[in-house]
Amino acid sequence: MSKGIDMRRERTLISEIPEKVGSTVTLYGWVHEVRDTARFIFIILRDRSGFAQITIPKQSMSELISVASRLHHEDVIMVHGTVVKSEIAKLGYEIIPNSVEILSRAIHPLPLDVTGKTPADLDTKLDARYLSLRSADNQAIFKIQTTALMAMREYLWKNGYIEMISPRIIAYASEGGADLFAVDYFGKKVFLAQSPQLYKEMLAGAFERVFEIGLFYRAEKSRTTYHLTEFVSVDVEEAFVNMDEITETLENLVKHVIEKVKENNKKELEILNHKLPPINSSFKRITYDEAVEIVKSKGIEMNWGEDFGAPQMKALSEEFTSQFYFIIDWPSQLRPFYTKPDPKRPEICKAFDLVYEWLEIASGSERITDKDLFMQNLLKRGLNPADFEIFIKYLSSGAPPHAGFGLGLSRLMLILTGKKNIKEVTMFPRDVDRLKP
Repeated sequence: MSKGIDMRRERTLISEIPEKVGSTVTLYGWVHEVRDTARFIFIILRDRSGFAQITIPKQSMSELISVASRLHHEDVIMVHGTVVKSEIAKLGYEIIPNSVEILSRAIHPLPLDVTGKTPADLDTKLDARYLSLRSADNQAIFKIQTTALMAMREYLWKNGYIEMISPRIIAYASEGGADLFAVDYFGKKVFLAQSPQLYKEMLAGAFERVFEIGLFYRAEKSRTTYHLTEFVSVDVEEAFVNMDEITETLENLVKHVIEKVKENNKKELEILNHKLPPINSSFKRITYDEAVEIVKSKGIEMNWGEDFGAPQMKALSEEFTSQFYFIIDWPSQLRPFYTKPDPKRPEICKAFDLVYEWLEIASGSERITDKDLFMQNLLKRGLNPADFEIFIKYLSSGAPPHAGFGLGLSRLMLILTGKKNIKEVTMFPRDVDRLKP
């Protein structure tokens, strides 16, 4: 390629081709397919915006034919030529080139076929993520994810939330439990944060409305289609609200995301052959007690105080096909130590899950603001109050009533894309068995 060429300035994206009929354009991209017929060589070129057909008549100059005949899948090329409307070309337009330049060669055999014509299993696709992310399906998935992230920030910014950034390295297991990754920190044992929980509560005491979208870590040895050890959580915390109000915020947030994906990603949804769930009514709210009764009515055993496992969630999904719903008022013993108990019925707490069919995508609660009750809960769970000294000082410094939630981005992405495995909607997934690439 000639030195000094401003590629961005001179480049035409494939999506702009319909506006350039009769004009000379310069395209950059990857060779998606090559077909050599008796009269023509056809190159399907791919860039971030779509596909274009490059048509080279066999009577073209020998140098052009020589370059085209040496092309292979995933070679990176520059094409300079004229845009022509075509009744025959599947894409409706074609480019008749006067030059094709190879910028980078793909060494064959490649580990997978980006076109998808040769099937590959999920592990092969993940091992060669640098290639599989070029496929139409994956391009669609992560364009939808970009819309979802923008929509969440847009909704929260417009409603007065401050974006926060909390530490990922923490001194103590601040949420309790054993599912934390311990790391060496200059000779001291510390942990990777499993959520921004106590930080976002303290920040709600300063800014009232806060949110964070970031990576967190859970050392769960779960080999399921919906668990990761490193995941993106969308966390929201708000002062001066109760459970009913924070679940309304969560519902409106999810609806806003779905509306924006519907509006901005029609092409991607077509590629994925996926229809978004309807959101024209309020999400239903059922209590934990009612959910247990529904499960039992389906012939599945469950005792009060137990968490919902896969069989119980599948039973609930029969009642809520293609629906979002909240399960509220959970047994206190099933929820973290910072969850506010119901003053009228202390064995339950003001906690909730947001579920789609059988998949929990978010959970949250009202929080304890009484210092003595907080310390009682710590001791009850076998936790050391000294590890929570800063948070206890916060509770002693005018902590407002507050509530919040955490939403799993990748779980929401399963609903937005119709994919079945959380690793498909994560660019570089990490789980019990995968640490590469």
